[in-house]
Amino acid sequence: RDSNLTDADDSTNNGTGSGSFVANISGLNPATKYYVRAYATNVYGTAFSNSTSFISLGSIVKVTDIDGNIYNTVQIGTQTWMVENLKTTRYNDGTPIPNVITLRQWNTLTTGAWCYFQNNTTWWPQFYGKFYNWYAVNTGLLAPIGWHVPTDADWDILINYLGGSSVAGGKMKSTDGWVSPHSTATNSSGFSALAAGIWGPTSS
Repeated sequence: RDSNLTDADDSTNNGTGSGSFVANISGLNPATKYYVRAYATNVYGTAFSNSTSFISLGSIVKVTDIDGNIYNTVQIGTQTWMVENLKTTRYNDGTPIPNVITLRQWNTLTTGAWCYFQNNTTWWPQFYGKFYNWYAVNTGLLAPIGWHVPTDADWDILINYLGGSSVAGGKMKSTDGWVSPHSTATNSSGFSALAAGIWGPTSS
């Protein structure tokens, strides 16, 4: 449920009179999105605050790639998404993926490869993982076994669940690092998308 929450839904009673009140919520499903809002009742009726949402913690599924990198996941609707980008240097059958560091070579490739944005090895790997070209993605062996690189259909399901293309982006973006015109980033979905970049013919 979202902003349509009423006192007919699950609720707690946390005191009377004026002041600050704290509600403790238990029995939540792990890695699940919940909506909450405060309410107050007096002789004139019941008034509600705006709703807010959060993703519950708990037994969140973790994914391990063939290199031993561990990734967190988040449940959004019927889908489970990895929260971090891939960092693997090998396909899931053990075959190495070449690291191509020159833009000239990258632009002429017809086989799979990975790189860091502008070959930044100082802090980029920690936050952003690796860039892979289409040939690596198209092998079907890039993601950990049992997982796959999302298809257009997967993205459409996610976008529709989050309310459509006009609002889904803000719900998917991390609240860190985005500036105008992306200042509506809320990350209410828990997807945690970061502002990154591209590496291709127009890159420096």
